[in-house]
Amino acid sequence: MPQIFIPCIRRTIQWMAMAALLVLPGVARADFSGIFAPANWSLINNNADGSVITAAAPNSITLRGGDNGTYNPGTTDYVIEALFPGTVSFSWSFSSADDADFDSAGWLKNASYTQLVGSLPWSGSVSFAVSAGDIFGFRATTVDNVNGRGSLAVSQFQAPIPEPGSATLLLVGLGIFGVMRRKAR
Repeated sequence: MPQIFIPCIRRTIQWMAMAALLVLPGVARADFSGIFAPANWSLINNNADGSVITAAAPNSITLRGGDNGTYNPGTTDYVIEALFPGTVSFSWSFSSADDADFDSAGWLKNASYTQLVGSLPWSGSVSFAVSAGDIFGFRATTVDNVNGRGSLAVSQFQAPIPEPGSATLLLVGLGIFGVMRRKAR
């Protein structure tokens, strides 16, 4: 290879390595797709016949609480494991044919439940931190399982995922930079 091209190649590789460092943000954000696609979540009913509507995914999902006619409390959970640390955020709205004293909704992190609904307006935004391995998600509750289901619509969902290819690009760039530096000596 002619000597004139070696400095040019070396500079190009150095620029690639520096660019990789600049574009490595650590984590990206996801909607209800990829590792957070509806098929990867678990629906868990406890004395409830709730369901999740995923037709609008990846933009939104709707969790519907129980209404099995038992006059007993029940919960419907929609959960997933966090694979990476970071922040989960989402917008929500809640509706029910029943009173808020009987149907409500909220979010889960491990065994902890935080209720979202209490007074009008029944909508808002939430964000909370997760660690890798945390189980998080959404819950619709019913005190009586009669008079209609509560529905929690979740949109603008974001959760931590790895930045696709950035780490690989960085490692390849640094490896090539090291080889070229060694050859230059």
